[in-house]
Amino acid sequence: MFPIAWAVVKVESKDTWSWFLKNLMADLEITNGGGWAFMSDQQKGLLPALAELMPFAEHRMCARHIYANWAKIYKGEKLQKQFWMITKSTNMADFRIHKQQLLDLTKDGYEALFQTEPRHWCKAFFSEEFKSDIIDNNLSEAFNGRILEARCKPIISMLEDIRVIVMTRLQKQRDEAAKWTGQVWS
Repeated sequence: MFPIAWAVVKVESKDTWSWFLKNLMADLEITNGGGWAFMSDQQKGLLPALAELMPFAEHRMCARHIYANWAKIYKGEKLQKQFWMITKSTNMADFRIHKQQLLDLTKDGYEALFQTEPRHWCKAFFSEEFKSDIIDNNLSEAFNGRILEARCKPIISMLEDIRVIVMTRLQKQRDEAAKWTGQVWS
């Protein structure tokens, strides 16, 4: 993971996400989002901002966060297992089977889960264009955990600490990659 942009805003909203995405698009020369996949934690305003500005981008949602919200009401080992079976389905046949099994377990839970479109959180719907089938954003969570102390500081100190954390990590990764041997295929 290579953090490439971050921002400090007063509140997460469609407007602040639109502002952020417009700047990101300009810097990375992204036009309509084609060829890009984004993963989020269901941040307020991000989905409509992405849909408007990058209609051809794939938007994935962290399955762990979807599960945590859903499991507040629909608890139990069977339901948990069934949720992850649906999420990890890699083809439509398996998706339909696991979806039906959830319906057999709980009609209300089924309806609640599918309020969020599975194209955002189930592997069966992910584009094969992207060589990643990650269904959670643990990488982002790890980054957020790493900058937790910095986030308690005044704004300038916070941003400087985050910059140093990112630059140090990038250099460490570069040093590790320099030790690799063998062929790298693209």
